Amino acid sequence: MQEQFYEFTEEQNEIIRVLGKRMRTVGITNIVIAAIYVVTYLLFFLRQPFALVLFLPPVALFLFVGIWTNRSASSFRKIVQTTGQDVSHLMNALVSLNRLYTLQFWAMILLGTILFLHVLLIGLTGLR
Repeated sequence: MQEQFYEFTEEQNEIIRVLGKRMRTVGITNIVIAAIYVVTYLLFFLRQPFALVLFLPPVALFLFVGIWTNRSASSFRKIVQTTGQDVSHLMNALVSLNRLYTLQFWAMILLGTILFLHVLLIGLTGLR
């Protein structure tokens, strides 16, 4: 099947350009936060094995959010910078965004389940 040709207007490109720029900043910030977690773990908690269990989930979350946000941002920038491939660049951006939101969806399910079990445990045992 042949790809359909579509070019966004200058006004639409400006919206996409600003979005891509902001997404890049958010993506880089998430990767930096993941790196700060890693450095903190290495400097202060390396000899405490259980600490890795506490540090690994946020590192993975920030890292994957940063990577997928940057990939989407890159695809949005390509929409503005190139001609003749707007639809394929848009689809690449949407693939990365789908991965990002799938991760966040499952993270919320997991955290909600943990919170529910915690509240249930407190209710059953009377712990406070």
